[in-house]
Amino acid sequence: MGKPKILIDGDIFAYRAAFSCEDQEVEDALDKVDDLLQWSIYACTSEYNEKKNKVFLTGKGNFRFNIAKTHEYKGNRKNVEKPQHLEAIRKHMIKAWSAIVSKNEEADDLISKGAAETGYNCVVASVDKDMLQLPCWHFNFVKGKWTKVDEWSGTKFFYTQILTGDAADNIKGLHRV
Repeated sequence: MGKPKILIDGDIFAYRAAFSCEDQEVEDALDKVDDLLQWSIYACTSEYNEKKNKVFLTGKGNFRFNIAKTHEYKGNRKNVEKPQHLEAIRKHMIKAWSAIVSKNEEADDLISKGAAETGYNCVVASVDKDMLQLPCWHFNFVKGKWTKVDEWSGTKFFYTQILTGDAADNIKGLHRV
């Protein structure tokens, strides 16, 4: 079967690099995102194939905004200012890392589809807890922590989020759950 693919949540990398270099030059921010990506890929290469990595970014539009009825999707983030170098970092990731940009969905959706296409023979490099629904290996590059999610645990996490909601995305769960 060979070494699995590395599916990278580029949004997380872009924001972390941009926020950490807010008061620096754009070149520092680009170097920072390169360092984060290279380190994460290197950390995965003992078990995973660095030549088979894919970086995903969220593009324009998101179907979730249209289906959210009771509370605006990510409405709790409306007034949060984006870091100054974010767009430059994203453009750099597309050019230098061949990042794949979503349309009318999030990078998470592309990662989920990519994981399914591999039969979950992959590692997801992200700190986004939502990815823990996927029954595969996960690498948290901030903590340097590996987690193996089996099918039962991933399904349980998915249904738990349906019941409890997700405050980060302004999704309300059931009252008192």
